Amino acid sequence: MRRTTMSMLTGITAGLIAGVGMTSYMATNKKMRKPVKKMKNAVEKAAKEAASEIKDMSLKN
Repeated sequence: MRRTTMSMLTGITAGLIAGVGMTSYMATNKKMRKPVKKMKNAVEKAAKEAASEIKDMSLKN
């Protein structure tokens, strides 16, 4: 059970990071850069939170 949750969380975070990389790469026009930057910051924040949650889970078990 624990292993599947860990792999699921890491998969989700990796997917989010990859998605942000793709959108920032594709958004070369200046109109798109600002929202992409905001989204990138939000995703990075979420990834950090998920990483800390994973650490907490591994410490508890």
